[in-house]
Amino acid sequence: MVAARTLTRTAPERLQAMRSGSSTTPRETATQQRLTRRQQGAMACVVAALIALFPQAMVPAILTARGEDEVRVWFLAMYAPTGWRWTVISARIVLALGLLLSARRLHDGVDHRPAR
Repeated sequence: MVAARTLTRTAPERLQAMRSGSSTTPRETATQQRLTRRQQGAMACVVAALIALFPQAMVPAILTARGEDEVRVWFLAMYAPTGWRWTVISARIVLALGLLLSARRLHDGVDHRPAR
């Protein structure tokens, strides 16, 4: 009985949804919203910063501090000569912080370009 009443009440919308693939009252969910270019740029900066910081800076720093010179895998700093490893690790940390700062500025919509 309840199902029959519900079907009677919502039949036109359900039929429209089956025909067109969308309902007459479109509801936009969070996954259906399009990201702006600034948001896409901010997300790309965060992803690149996390890659530069953790697997390219922190892990090689721990390996170098422990004296494990044989482990190289895909850590850029581990392929550098022994004297340059901490320089490469520091550069990756600075790169990650710069990318996170850029992501923050993109997200907040701040434009720090000089005025013409």
